[in-house]
Amino acid sequence: MAESVLVDAFVTGLEPSLQAEVISRQPQTLEECTKEAQLVNDRNLALKLARMELGLAELEEEGRQQAER
Repeated sequence: MAESVLVDAFVTGLEPSLQAEVISRQPQTLEECTKEAQLVNDRNLALKLARMELGLAELEEEGRQQAER
């Protein structure tokens, strides 16, 4: 199976926000795709944890709820 088919299948299976970031890094192999996806996912998790520690997650959620009203 061609590497490009594997890359496309992998990227297609990612959640949309992760997809966009992985594609923007232009990985050429499945191995590069998995590494890039893991790096992006780890970064997003670290940012989320930092926001939670600072109490920003609750503030963002409150803002979203108010905007929906």
